[in-house]
Amino acid sequence: MLAFNIEWQNDRHVPGKGRLRNAELPGDWRLQVGDDGDGNRLLNSNPVLWAFAGDVRGRTVLDAGCGTGYLAKKLHDRGDDDAELRTIADEHVDLVISNDGLMDTPDRPSRLHERAAARLGSRHPLQEKNTMQIGISLLNNWGIKDVQALVDLATRAEALGFASVWVHDHVFNAGHVFRRIGHKPYYEPLTLLSYVAARTERVSLGTSVLVLPYHNPIRLAKTAATLDVLSGGRLILGVGVGAVAPESEALGSPYAERGAITDEAIAVMKALWTKDDPSFAGKYSRFSGMPFSPKPLQQPHIPVLIGGNSRAAIRRAVRLGNGWHPLAISPEVLRQGIRDLHEQAQAAGRDVAEIPVSLSIPVGPSSAQRAALGTAPGEIVQTIQAYADLGVQMLAIAGHTDQLAEIVPAMDLLAREVLPAFQ
Repeated sequence: MLAFNIEWQNDRHVPGKGRLRNAELPGDWRLQVGDDGDGNRLLNSNPVLWAFAGDVRGRTVLDAGCGTGYLAKKLHDRGDDDAELRTIADEHVDLVISNDGLMDTPDRPSRLHERAAARLGSRHPLQEKNTMQIGISLLNNWGIKDVQALVDLATRAEALGFASVWVHDHVFNAGHVFRRIGHKPYYEPLTLLSYVAARTERVSLGTSVLVLPYHNPIRLAKTAATLDVLSGGRLILGVGVGAVAPESEALGSPYAERGAITDEAIAVMKALWTKDDPSFAGKYSRFSGMPFSPKPLQQPHIPVLIGGNSRAAIRRAVRLGNGWHPLAISPEVLRQGIRDLHEQAQAAGRDVAEIPVSLSIPVGPSSAQRAALGTAPGEIVQTIQAYADLGVQMLAIAGHTDQLAEIVPAMDLLAREVLPAFQ
């Protein structure tokens, strides 16, 4: 695979305004402005500048001129979600051009190639069979005042080999949140993940969970799609209905209608993410006749995990979800929940493989109200294995402290004593 930088003379990518930098085109390669030729597989959503061979037919050309976020959704002749990344990683691309520094020179591997190869192993962790992907909470819900410390936890998690990092969602410190952190800060989840996306390259970025009735679904679809593009397709959107009535009412969202609001919001986001000409006519959202862009990098859309332990959450996961994401539930209770999930999926004609199970669970001792992983490494491994035996494919491990002096050593211990057992 050949890689070149393109330096643009202005910011509008006007045809004819690009010039090669750092290298000469070899052999019969030449620079051509215009539409794609017959037989080409052009991996870009903005066909302004293409690099073609003398005989262009059958070549695969990647124009990464606006970065990885503007890769085409898939190769014309392939249908799988990772087609474009797998093509790069397998070096089936004949030429890559870029204007943003992702490429270096023809004799150095491109960072885009390295990113793509790295992402193939974790791009859709919840759909990988017989694996247990272990992630960790960034504790934005624990009142840690130094927000940079939370970003540092994310970069540390990636360096230690965790598969994902997770954030949580509340607007007001109300109910159980106030009892836990009082007036301390609870950082907005997607803003934090955007910052984390810029500081990491591999880890998946999860929400566990967004309280969907608190969010305008059209704005959320835009924010999530932008974050998915910026991160190279790493977002996992866990959503729930919420459980704090005063907070919901303060945000103008009727608490009694939170289930219906959530169902419609999921449908709205999927319409905006997947349709070229989206339209929707519902009780809470109505739109038509206006394009929506960018689309998410992940196809057909960002995975939506349905959070909650209730039978209603299981039903919602079967109807609308790309996974079920319960919270702090014991293996015994989870076994029955998975049985219910499979029965309902079969009744609805859905493949259970389309509804994988992930779990948010803290370390520490269990209580009558909440299951936990335990404290000693051996106990934690044994508990995780019990969940893996039930078919759980991903864990989001949460902490129960705001003390960084405890959090960092605990992460190191998990990476050293627990992660190797599931790799």
